[in-house]
Amino acid sequence: MNTGPIFIRGLSRSGGTLIVTLLDAHPDVAMSYELYPRLLDCGADGDAVLERSAVAIAQQGALSKDLDLPRDLRTFINRCIRGGIKPVDFAALVRSHQSNGYSFATDEGRYRFIEICCVAKQRAEGKKRWGLKCNNQYEQYLEFWPDAKFIDIVRDARDVVASQQVTGAFNKDIDEATTGWVRTHSHFLELVRSIPNQAYMLFYERLVADAAGETAKLCEFLDLPFEPAMLEYYKRDLTIYRASHLSMNRISRPIDASQVGRWKTILQHDDIARIDAIAGGLMATLGYQGDDDADRSERNSNHPTGTTEERTRPESFQATFREYLKGLLRRR
Repeated sequence: MNTGPIFIRGLSRSGGTLIVTLLDAHPDVAMSYELYPRLLDCGADGDAVLERSAVAIAQQGALSKDLDLPRDLRTFINRCIRGGIKPVDFAALVRSHQSNGYSFATDEGRYRFIEICCVAKQRAEGKKRWGLKCNNQYEQYLEFWPDAKFIDIVRDARDVVASQQVTGAFNKDIDEATTGWVRTHSHFLELVRSIPNQAYMLFYERLVADAAGETAKLCEFLDLPFEPAMLEYYKRDLTIYRASHLSMNRISRPIDASQVGRWKTILQHDDIARIDAIAGGLMATLGYQGDDDADRSERNSNHPTGTTEERTRPESFQATFREYLKGLLRRR
């Protein structure tokens, strides 16, 4: 069995939290949430900042609102809480990490601390493997964990942008949000081409249409036995349910397809045209139909065409992706 860490990538409002929660319900996997290295970067005096913070938290026995902490560090600690790590445990982990000679001023120190937090949850739950959401610095993750496996959750760009328009405090600029979608998945496509056995694209539309089938395929990629109980994650006492999360409503019920195609009632015609102008090439490469095709075919339930294997195999999209990049350069 592969025991390497599992990293989940995907643009916000794509279903990443759902995937993390699904995997966290697996008896062998302990998943944490958005523990990004940049949140631990407190500048040149980062070690002193973390040490002071750890002492203050230990003294208070909690993460109080009046505790003077850098905003990003407070965010990191709150996300640790989603993983079941109490503030006092976080403080103890910081002191242990520093006593072992690691510095929060270095990439290694920050990445290794994230590992320590995830392993703490893994051990507390008696599981064999850990994972979490990651950023797109795949090279750095591979430097520290060469046997890691990466999953990119892909959702129709129009639904992602539409969801960001009406949920939370996300970027409301159509062009910038769509460019982020293109950047996220283009970068992951490059990862698939370089390490196809360690990188997997999971399509949201197919997951909600066939939750058991797509989850079984995901488990096969991760060298995990498929456990049907994963699909009843919402009945489990997972750590995410003891904290707060923007997606709490969605992950507190079974998987369903109710959110597919929301863009049709949220986005304006000009918005759709802008998304198509920026992301149309990549959307077509990934199997998503354009708006005109959607009207003619009712978007085939909004599911990407082709099998998951066909769409994620490097040779199947290599030529089309190259043409897409050429078109991108021509537009510049």
